[in-house]
Amino acid sequence: MNDDVQRPGSPPSDTGLSRRDLGLIAAGAAVAASAPAAAAPLKVMEMDVEVQTPDGLCDAVFVHPTGRAPAGGWPAVLVWTDIMGLRPVFRQMAGRMAAEGYAVLVPNPFYRKGRAPIPAGPVNWADPADRAKLMELRSALTPEATARDAIACFAWLDGQSLVDPGKGA
Repeated sequence: MNDDVQRPGSPPSDTGLSRRDLGLIAAGAAVAASAPAAAAPLKVMEMDVEVQTPDGLCDAVFVHPTGRAPAGGWPAVLVWTDIMGLRPVFRQMAGRMAAEGYAVLVPNPFYRKGRAPIPAGPVNWADPADRAKLMELRSALTPEATARDAIACFAWLDGQSLVDPGKGA
């Protein structure tokens, strides 16, 4: 039987919807009604911190929810920046993650050359001199150096009372 065909003697339908369509709409409404309500974002605290690495002291930003942490602490997230380094947009990303219930560490990948922001100011990607400066910064980020930094950053996170050392992202 085709649900879209009008039966003889039934009143005309203005909706253009079949019983199947109405059933799907009702099922979708039931699923939506049973979904848990989205939790309000948590308030967060941002602080500049320093992480001791084998190669020196790394400046970083640590952002976490305020208030009572769940049993064991918040799950940890370690965020690596792109070639433009630790800058406001990464602080904002860390804040959004922390508002969802994570303790977030964003290290300055160029700490061997100085404190963030590095590079300072705008970069003209069309200028070979600007690109050369960025590539020189990047040259210190060998796989071995990055691994040492990651190990030090995770150890730092594990040492924070707000962080659950068994839950990381």
